[in-house]
Amino acid sequence: MKLRCVTLGLISITLLTAGLTPAQPAGFRRPDPLWSVSVGGRFHSGGAGVDFGNLGTIPVEVAALDQNRNYSNGLVTLDALRAGERNATGGQTSTPGGRYQTTSTDADNNVSVTGDFVAFTPGFTRDWAYNDASQVGADGRICFDRFGAVTRGGTVAATESDASVGFDLDMTRRLGKLGARWEWGITGGIGLSELRAESNGAVVSDLRRLTDFYALQEGVAPDAPYDAPTFIDLANPDGTVLVANGFETTRPLSQDPVARIDGVVAGGTTINGRWQVDGAYFLVRLGPSLRGRLTERIGVSFSAGLAAGYVGTTFSAEESFQPPGATQAATYNAEADGNDLLVGFYGAANVEFWFTPATGLYVGASFESLDTYNQGLEGRRVDIDIGEGLAVRAGIVYRF
Repeated sequence: MKLRCVTLGLISITLLTAGLTPAQPAGFRRPDPLWSVSVGGRFHSGGAGVDFGNLGTIPVEVAALDQNRNYSNGLVTLDALRAGERNATGGQTSTPGGRYQTTSTDADNNVSVTGDFVAFTPGFTRDWAYNDASQVGADGRICFDRFGAVTRGGTVAATESDASVGFDLDMTRRLGKLGARWEWGITGGIGLSELRAESNGAVVSDLRRLTDFYALQEGVAPDAPYDAPTFIDLANPDGTVLVANGFETTRPLSQDPVARIDGVVAGGTTINGRWQVDGAYFLVRLGPSLRGRLTERIGVSFSAGLAAGYVGTTFSAEESFQPPGATQAATYNAEADGNDLLVGFYGAANVEFWFTPATGLYVGASFESLDTYNQGLEGRRVDIDIGEGLAVRAGIVYRF
């Protein structure tokens, strides 16, 4: 549809140009034109082979010890002094490893307890959570997992690039004649085409499992699922509730891991993904040409030679898998820009219809072949046989 609109527009311009061409005086003979220029649109059929490779790597992100750590099956958050256990200068007033209370005083100077809490203890945290009883080991330690994937060189093919509509321009310099109807010269041209390909699929990767072990401050692990801090009602010995959720029951956990295991299971997971390359390439052509007239109004032209293409693309990848026992999928989303200069060759042929000796329309085709284009994205790659395709061209040709 785009190409049809471009062609109709070019036809209208040509007819207008032909109508405005001034009549020449009797006996005037126009000199043979040395130059011709062709301007129009191009429809590239696509079909270039596209392979996405080295897919299926999802890194395990491990937070530093001075940061909160989110795991696939829990979290361990940095702890700090609360308002009720520090003085005006920020110093700790509670006893590490013990408890502290908060109070309030009414108008009659009666003091009442408003809360009973677990004190801050350096090296431990009161803000943590775990999901499942299977995370508790025989030694009482609680394990937390982060999952990732390591590529096994997985490759998927997009089969071919999409068709596209672009811009095309040729300029020819006549160098000589071959008889009454044929002439030869040199042609230079440029063309702009979109480049797009996408693939959805699955690849097998190695499963990476990083496990951190944490120790409780004391006692056995609370029942799972557990999300600290935890509270119950603060009550008198007779059961009278003084403050709802005023008594803390949190079991402090070591702030940092006490042990770590980093293991890989060969072929342990399947990565589902979407991979896409999107961009354009600017093609420059140069080579000898041949033009002839079959009748007074119908002609043909041919050219062939060297081609060079400047390619610019954006390569994006979306990958994910569901780790065992985890509530959320492990995901990877990224994109990168790339460019390259490729070389190759081309061959083109046009049929021309002349409204006047100087103005006409052309329609033709150009076969273009360039080197394979490659781009990387954090170990992944895309390989495109970018030039193995046919471009259909149409537009205006003018001689001067």
